[in-house]
Amino acid sequence: MMGEIRSRKLPAGWYPRTREGVLEAVEEFESRAKQFEQGGAARAVVVPHAGWVFSGALAYATLRALSPDLQCVVVVGGHLRPGDPVLVAPEDRFETPLGTLSAATELRAEVRRRLECRDDRDPDNSVEVQLPLVKQIFPRAEVLYLRAPPDEQAIELAEVLAEIERDRDGGLSVVGSTDLTHYGPSFGFTSHGPASEAIDWVKLENDRRAIDPLLSLEPRLAIDDALRYRAACSMGAGACAAQFARLLGAGAARLIGHYTSFDLVGGDTIVGYAGITFEHEVEPAERPA
Repeated sequence: MMGEIRSRKLPAGWYPRTREGVLEAVEEFESRAKQFEQGGAARAVVVPHAGWVFSGALAYATLRALSPDLQCVVVVGGHLRPGDPVLVAPEDRFETPLGTLSAATELRAEVRRRLECRDDRDPDNSVEVQLPLVKQIFPRAEVLYLRAPPDEQAIELAEVLAEIERDRDGGLSVVGSTDLTHYGPSFGFTSHGPASEAIDWVKLENDRRAIDPLLSLEPRLAIDDALRYRAACSMGAGACAAQFARLLGAGAARLIGHYTSFDLVGGDTIVGYAGITFEHEVEPAERPA
């Protein structure tokens, strides 16, 4: 038996419905690559999870920093509250316009054995929007579909994944799907006035409260500040990626790009997007304790 398939849940506005549409979008993302920093040899990454019109190019450029020969891509999403359980998709395949992705069933079973998880049957964009990009960049990789809350469970998940990766001796990377500040009346967050007046504060101050702890490989601080200042959405995912990379020896992080929805279309809301790679660039003695 081929096993259960997780069908597409999101409408076309999130990413194209057809193979041709996805490939056309990827071609555009390739043409925009020079606007972002170039990362390489990344152990893990953090990517944004808005619709592709807003954040697809940055997510694509960031994912390209991972090895194209990965055997398994662990995509960790969010949209959970502190205290919610870690969620794992139980399906054995995932539908994308470029064809199906196979679930990493053995890895999933091992994660379940070491960490309490619950099945994830609900639609959620934080993982799904990444799947066609994963299929394009890593066509032979298996996928582990997870969501992690912004609390200590995200750190524990990273520790489990790092232990498994050491046992596997390579071939696994973590993608943390995290957006930044959600500001505006529709989010109930207007402390600095309308979006046109708040954009500098959001981008240069509040978003940085989420970005900077990730760049310094301090995942617990990233979670704390994201919650305290409403500086990120789904920081459990970003923290998991950072902790995984840190445990496997990443010594530096690179900001691939950072901008907001307001930079693109204006309006009365602001959502921040960042791409971050965790790389082996600094001697071990310089890593955070």
